[in-house]
Amino acid sequence: TSLRNVYIGDDDVACCGISWVSLRQYVPAPGMMMLSAIPTVPAAQADALDYFCIALHLFGALLMFVGYFIVEAVAIGWGPFKNVIPEEKRQYDHKVVWLRKTWL
Repeated sequence: TSLRNVYIGDDDVACCGISWVSLRQYVPAPGMMMLSAIPTVPAAQADALDYFCIALHLFGALLMFVGYFIVEAVAIGWGPFKNVIPEEKRQYDHKVVWLRKTWL
């Protein structure tokens, strides 16, 4: 089974043979886990190890927020990602597309 509002097919490849559906599943979630599990300290109190943790925390933020933004934009065909997935493969309700685009 698949969710009708997010499934875009697994035929279209984003990069390196990885489908957009796989990226949607495996990029934002580890980013959120990194954000919640890796602590940061104020820069004034940070030593070398703390800067490494801060860098990993920021990388998690990049995965979560930018990763989610890109895969959601591809899924709904927003902005420069309009032609990445053919329209006939998108299985979402057209009545709520404006709401999802507004949230982006």
